[in-house]
Amino acid sequence: RDVGSCVDAYRRDYPKLQDEVRSFQKELDKTARFARAVEIAREVMTDVSRESRRRWAAALNSQASAILPRLNPDYENLRFDDALNFTVQHRPDARIVDKDEVDACLSTGAKDQIYLAVRLACCIELSRPGESIPIILDDPFVASDDDRFRRGLRYLVEELAQAHQVIILSCHRERHARLMDEAG
Repeated sequence: RDVGSCVDAYRRDYPKLQDEVRSFQKELDKTARFARAVEIAREVMTDVSRESRRRWAAALNSQASAILPRLNPDYENLRFDDALNFTVQHRPDARIVDKDEVDACLSTGAKDQIYLAVRLACCIELSRPGESIPIILDDPFVASDDDRFRRGLRYLVEELAQAHQVIILSCHRERHARLMDEAG
């Protein structure tokens, strides 16, 4: 009798258990397909991100390298790598300065001018032809000496403002007044 009830339980429960195993296998297969899809998406996003950074680096190299000497003639060749880290060349001694050294060793004025060149290059690149974005700068030359202040403001007025609306916020009225008097 015990064997018979065991056989009856087997006949009653085994088909249900087989259905559950098949159901779990289907879910496992779905999970494996999903995991593969996620892996493919990750690979594609990595490739797109790498290509995007490469394109941004090339565009920023061109723009920032053209802007920087206008803001600070002591530096040139602002170059970005594919990770968007940058180096800059100190013109008087041709020394290459990396981002960490810019942050740690350069004067506040030089550092501000390098980063301003980077920001302006980004703004130029983000603008569409015929639809430039406005640029708002809060005291961009506060740490600049008078000569670099004049050079930088002339660049903003004579070149950048030709294609962009440039709004400069400043508490240095005297510097701006002197520059306007010099311009006549």
